Amino acid sequence: MGYLRSSDAEHFHWICHEAITQADAIITPRYTESTGGVILAAVGDLNQARSTNHSLYRSTTGCDWTVSDDLGGQLVADVKLSPRDPSIGVVVTENEDDLNRIFITDDSGETWASTDVVVEDRVFRNIRFARGESTAIWVTATRQETMQAWAYR
Repeated sequence: MGYLRSSDAEHFHWICHEAITQADAIITPRYTESTGGVILAAVGDLNQARSTNHSLYRSTTGCDWTVSDDLGGQLVADVKLSPRDPSIGVVVTENEDDLNRIFITDDSGETWASTDVVVEDRVFRNIRFARGESTAIWVTATRQETMQAWAYR
């Protein structure tokens, strides 16, 4: 398992996920790539990540991966980079302590800052950048026990 990367839809490059997971990991990371060539990968289980304190990894080559201490100890549920501006990105967390956040970057994932959106007893799930001219970002959250769901804009 891994990430098949293409810059021109004709030539492909395989990125093996074992570079950011433990050798015996059974999950596949979630990948997002900017138009500027930055790849972000979220490992959905800290116990299966290369570093058990980091679930988000960044690379420009697919071989060398770094972590951001800004997200240390956070379990990243989803990550997306803007299709319009390769420097803008969003991360949502799904921590076991039921205190989850939305983080943003303006430097293609080198550093992250927490937004004012912090929720208890909800788990963030997905991020989508709006299509067209809108600059909106949509984030979903759920509470499994009560089968409730929220959409944040």
